[in-house]
Amino acid sequence: MFLNGKQYQSFWLNGKQYDKGYLNGKQILGETLHSHTVRILARATAIGATPPTNIAHFDTYVRSMVAIWTEYCDVFFRFRGTGDTNFKRINLANPEGALADFYGGYTLDISGFKGNGVNAYVDTNFNPSLLVSGQKYQLNDASRGAIVAQSDGGSYVSALIDGVLGSPSNQMGGFTQANSNRINSGTSNTSGNTDFIGIGLKVFNRITSSLVVAINKSLFAEFRSNSSILINQKQMILRANNFYSQSKISSYFMGKSIPFEVSQQIRTAENADMANLGLPQIA
Repeated sequence: MFLNGKQYQSFWLNGKQYDKGYLNGKQILGETLHSHTVRILARATAIGATPPTNIAHFDTYVRSMVAIWTEYCDVFFRFRGTGDTNFKRINLANPEGALADFYGGYTLDISGFKGNGVNAYVDTNFNPSLLVSGQKYQLNDASRGAIVAQSDGGSYVSALIDGVLGSPSNQMGGFTQANSNRINSGTSNTSGNTDFIGIGLKVFNRITSSLVVAINKSLFAEFRSNSSILINQKQMILRANNFYSQSKISSYFMGKSIPFEVSQQIRTAENADMANLGLPQIA
């Protein structure tokens, strides 16, 4: 398999080995794949991961999302679908970047990554405070978001989406005490209850040094919250400090703030992908 003039070892799909395919307009598995799909498959090959069963459907999903990844996202993980555990560790926004790490007694199936409330979580290996070249996530222009596939709602353990070690900072979830959702504000609460209860798309945007926006599916609300710090911690999914969630996450992303209309484009693309997988369209 060749990419940018370099040969990669062949990859495996459904127990069969493929030596060649369409790259840069040449045939792969009977289809012309998007160049970003080729990058993802090359990364999968490099780490020995098994890609999704239906490459054509996956390529359709990539095409629907790649412009959003390029413009807005530092990381984007898709935990649903086929493909093995290693494949789901790949950062689809930056396939050559750091892989996510999975810990504890999690469940990973076609609908997503589920915590057990005891020790299961995802380490994104993304630390916003490092401010690497080209990083989109900034102190006063940032977003964290997820498609939640399952959330019991209300309690901290059942509804937690993300967090960091050592501090109740940069956490998000469908909590009853929802003013404790935070983005780049240290341990300071928002001016009101940010509603991330239930399943579907959740986006927490930092718009300015004093304004944040919460998006829950098609609902949009603004709150006051002063920014103070890009905390020097890697962002985790389904864990905050020593608390672990029982929620299930279909996909997760971080980057610069997501306009409302773009959030709805994400919902459309995610729902279409779920339909191709035979899953309920819950985004």
